Amino acid sequence: MTAMKKDGELSLMSGARPLIIVVLIIAIVIVPVALLAMSLINVPAGHKAVVVNGFDVGKVYDEGWQWKNPLQGVELLRYNTQSEKFIGETYADDNVGNLVVNSKDNVAITIDFQVVYHLDPTKVGQIRVENGNFRETVVVPICRSVPRDVCANFEALDIRGDNRSAVALAIQSNISTKFLQKHIVMEEFALQEISLPQQYEDAITAKKVAEQNVITQGYNLQAQSFVATQTIVNASAAANVTIIDATAKAEAIQIIMHQFNITNETEASQIYLRWLYIRALTDPNSNIQFVILPESGITPLINLNANNTSP
Repeated sequence: MTAMKKDGELSLMSGARPLIIVVLIIAIVIVPVALLAMSLINVPAGHKAVVVNGFDVGKVYDEGWQWKNPLQGVELLRYNTQSEKFIGETYADDNVGNLVVNSKDNVAITIDFQVVYHLDPTKVGQIRVENGNFRETVVVPICRSVPRDVCANFEALDIRGDNRSAVALAIQSNISTKFLQKHIVMEEFALQEISLPQQYEDAITAKKVAEQNVITQGYNLQAQSFVATQTIVNASAAANVTIIDATAKAEAIQIIMHQFNITNETEASQIYLRWLYIRALTDPNSNIQFVILPESGITPLINLNANNTSP
């Protein structure tokens, strides 16, 4: 019996030996491969790998292939330029879509905007450890709370009208300040759409029409003023020409009286008229054919141009 038992045990051990060998081979080959896979990570461009559990929580691995402790659990975080849009109507969830804010005069206003930002590359580990999912705990809450706080300081028509740029600047400045406190850098803020209740939109439209009418009336008044001024200038110029012409004629008559020793102004005037008539006849552009001299006994002057065949 003893001999048979020993033979059976030997036979059992002989049968288990190949299985043990296979297990050992698997352990020798697969375990190192598994450890290698757990220790080697590939960090994409624009990302950091942050240790979130195990040894050295908060440690950061840079882009590319990196070796880590296989007992460390890591999480990839994007740190480069990214955006968050608050656009479109979503009444079911206040954490997504556009934003409804109340103005100083308690008017519900809908705004659409977009924020572009990036994480401080040197603070990625701290951001992850302190805030967890920073998008849900930092970015979205700040972006949705700041516009409400800012718009509460402005009247509805100011937000939609003349002070729109001031509202946008205030929102951008406040978001940027709060982001920096969390090591997030704002790159751009775009206030894209502001919608007021219809009655306010109608009031804004009426205001713009009135302003345009005022501008148009101003242009019309300027044009009328210009025309009136031009008319006055033209009239003044014509009057000056008349005065100059009359003065010249008077001076011409005085010269004739002096040259011919004439004391009678009527006679001097007749001589001047004859001279004007003769000059007109020699001017090819003149259409004067004769001149009437009121004094009797004066022979009418005749056009003696070469083209005139009359006696």
